[in-house]
Amino acid sequence: MTRENLIPRTKPKREGDLSDTIAALIPFWDMANHRDGTITTFFNTKTEQVKSSAQVDYNMGEQIFIYYGDLTNSDLMIHKFY
Repeated sequence: MTRENLIPRTKPKREGDLSDTIAALIPFWDMANHRDGTITTFFNTKTEQVKSSAQVDYNMGEQIFIYYGDLTNSDLMIHKFY
């Protein structure tokens, strides 16, 4: 479950739901490595989409990076994404 990302629920909770978030998989993120910076990925509740923007300009064919957040190395090793 290390690739799960918690996003806000946009549909009403069902009986037994305990959280205001739901787990989602975002496969594109599996291709991005970590680089220090700021979190630039957000969930838009109006469009029900995740939007991630680059921290720096890059050219076609270059590697892209995302900032995983303020996690310890142990957290990053076990739970790459939240």
